[in-house]
Amino acid sequence: MSYASAKRNYETQNFEVGSETVLRCSDCQQATVREDLGAYGAKCLGCFTAYCKAAPRYEIAKDYPRDHLAWAKRIMDKQRRGDPVSTYASKLALEALGNKHGL
Repeated sequence: MSYASAKRNYETQNFEVGSETVLRCSDCQQATVREDLGAYGAKCLGCFTAYCKAAPRYEIAKDYPRDHLAWAKRIMDKQRRGDPVSTYASKLALEALGNKHGL
């Protein structure tokens, strides 16, 4: 692709309104001001909001307050419940807890 054809493609897809450059959203191709695309990761506000809603939510666990081995105890609790736990995670938890915690 030559520079001239790339410039033509850019100019057909993007335009200027007053002093602001308007570009296309990377998801829905809606015309969006360049500043908004820069703020929302090349997405319009609607696509960015949908992206954020799709992100998984994690709650802060409060089952072992002020315990520096809480992460290992949670892994062992998961394993006892029958939830899937990787062998590496369970190995690290067992090493961290050792025999002193009755495991």
